[in-house]
Amino acid sequence: MTPSATAVRSAVTPGDPRLAAALGRAIGDAGGVSVAEFDRIVAGVDASHVLLTPSAVVTPQNVAQLAAVLRFAVEERLGVTVRSGGTSLSGQAAGDGLLLDTRSAFRRIDESNTVTGRLIEVPASLTYDQLLENTAIATLTAMVDREIA
Repeated sequence: MTPSATAVRSAVTPGDPRLAAALGRAIGDAGGVSVAEFDRIVAGVDASHVLLTPSAVVTPQNVAQLAAVLRFAVEERLGVTVRSGGTSLSGQAAGDGLLLDTRSAFRRIDESNTVTGRLIEVPASLTYDQLLENTAIATLTAMVDREIA
């Protein structure tokens, strides 16, 4: 018999403070790393039935920190799951290694270089609704939507 979601979640092991310290040193920001049980459970949940709890949640604030996490993961032979737009329905945002949460720092649009010809470049974690909220780009997006339809 398969254990219930509550039973699985109640069996989450405490986080490893050594892992948190090493990740904090790697990215130069201990505040961007959490091994707290609550943070790991919440960050690891998406809209799917998959119940995996990451060993740590890392929230990089820039590309350099993101690269440092990936280097750390390679060196330590840890798996990495990237949490981005948060729209997974099949468990892609769940993993038991490091969870790289890009949802906050990688949603800003730099309007100086976002439009090149017909291409709109946006950060990886930007959702479609957030793109539409940006009035400078909303007109272009509406034009693209009409061409796709």
